[in-house]
Amino acid sequence: MKRAIAIWIFRRFFVSAARSQEVDSDQRIALEFTDVTLKEALDSIAVHFHLRMSYSDSKINSARKVSGRYSATSQQDFLSQFLNDQDLNYTIIDDQIVVFPFNTNQTIKISGRVTGAEDGEPVAFASITLPDVTKGTSTNEEGEFELDVTELPIQITVSHIAYEKQMIFVYEDRNLLQVRLNQAPAAIEGIDCKRAP
Repeated sequence: MKRAIAIWIFRRFFVSAARSQEVDSDQRIALEFTDVTLKEALDSIAVHFHLRMSYSDSKINSARKVSGRYSATSQQDFLSQFLNDQDLNYTIIDDQIVVFPFNTNQTIKISGRVTGAEDGEPVAFASITLPDVTKGTSTNEEGEFELDVTELPIQITVSHIAYEKQMIFVYEDRNLLQVRLNQAPAAIEGIDCKRAP
């Protein structure tokens, strides 16, 4: 099996002992893949960018063979060009490159359960909202919810008056999302947050 040949050309304005966990748009690369699996290519990219690669084998065909030559381009341009050639899209969240299919006509169901972190009891009527605040849902009396989205990854916000708000990135739709909320301060101006007056 032919192996990927990678040549990395680094250009940095500042020398630092610690490596950045974000994509460095000034870093220039030249990279060639010859008849390797998409998984091998993605793993190689993650190692050289010092980032984690996140994707679902059930959503992309990581066993298919890929080839390509990319030279004298920025990391951001490289990611866009390489992944676009594979009909994939990406987003960068903290130190992670999240790869997902381009299909925007799909409906993805996110389901989960919200409980209190201290007692494990269901949190009824918690708000589940998307970045587009016009879309969202709330939990039922058992703390369960379902939400339809058109793309992943996505950030959801879970909030309830008696608990601290929590923002969560959802990368895949295959598992039941378990959300554990920490209780908010017991009283605000002498009013118990968990009980209605």
